[in-house]
Amino acid sequence: MTTHPDDHPVLGFGAPAGEAAPRAGRRSADPNGTLRPRRLPAPEWGRHPPHRDGQRYYLCSEEPSGEFVEIIIPVTDAGHIRYFTTRDGDRLTEVDEDYFVHRREGNARSLLELDAREMAELQAELDFVRPVLGRDPLAEAAAATADADAADADAADAEAADADEDDEDQAIEEHHPVIGSNRLEHAEPEATAMPATASRVASIAPVAPAPVPPVPPGSPVAPVAPVASVAPEPEQAVDAAAQVALAKGIAFVAHHGQLDQVGAEYIDHPGRVAERFDALTEPVLVAAAWLHDVLEDSDVTAQDLLEAGVQPEVVEIVQLLTRNPDVADDAYYAGIRRHPVARRVKLADIADNTAPWRVRRLDYAAQVRLTEKYRHAREALTST
Repeated sequence: MTTHPDDHPVLGFGAPAGEAAPRAGRRSADPNGTLRPRRLPAPEWGRHPPHRDGQRYYLCSEEPSGEFVEIIIPVTDAGHIRYFTTRDGDRLTEVDEDYFVHRREGNARSLLELDAREMAELQAELDFVRPVLGRDPLAEAAAATADADAADADAADAEAADADEDDEDQAIEEHHPVIGSNRLEHAEPEATAMPATASRVASIAPVAPAPVPPVPPGSPVAPVAPVASVAPEPEQAVDAAAQVALAKGIAFVAHHGQLDQVGAEYIDHPGRVAERFDALTEPVLVAAAWLHDVLEDSDVTAQDLLEAGVQPEVVEIVQLLTRNPDVADDAYYAGIRRHPVARRVKLADIADNTAPWRVRRLDYAAQVRLTEKYRHAREALTST
């Protein structure tokens, strides 16, 4: 299926032509002096940040809003660089090199390099739970590993102790009537209760029925209580994280090598749409966001998605979001409007396609055309 020309995401990142080369950091002219993110140039000699004297810190912010995301701290350990991240200073979490490179070279976020003085000002401004400046990430990581090992050892010891107690409970003490010594004989294990769903007839020996006294004529007969039906076992719940990971992987394969109108990687667009939802509480929305352009912009079919393990609910939403040249725009938006989940994904898609920092990369005629197109789309999706 061919791609609708107006639905290509338009990306644009970095400083406009003619702007001075980015520095390590600068303060804005705002009264509060907020640190504004500037993109770091990629080191010419490799993927690691350049070595400098003293500890360096990296402020990660959303692009282009400048909203704070996290602090990343690179630390050299035996000739290798390890990376640690924190949002509020409470805990330093180690991440891999690809995590840092993705933050530095990606289009959705920017990095600002801070020195010790700027880091001290930032942690005070954001009211960190614990100060980051002066801490040793390597020592904290080693201590956390030691604590985890000790906790695992304690748990293993407790489990072994519980097992010993269970063995002792199964022993019966017997006193010898002549020599007075005690002997321990293990009791026979108790019979396991038969499952509720198993047949009870074959395993139970026949028992002679108890005599039933005769009922005098005319005496009321007590009603027999109905036998309660056994509920079926619930189906195994689908792992939400696995479903989101599956959708993301399919999107990366389907959009591999695709570029948008300005030459940026196409996969960035569904990735930003998916980030607008919570993967833990809204996995269907996130999966549908990753896949919302797959049927339209690749050879993947709805049957392919189902056979790959994507939930039918997600496939249905993706089909609603896929344009069909035989369906008019009003009918297309009406179908999405009737499905609350598909409607939320489409509105997030439109919001990303009309972001000012992306639209400004187009010429004036294209800006006017897309503005009118998406204004009509929003009206069609929000009308009652």
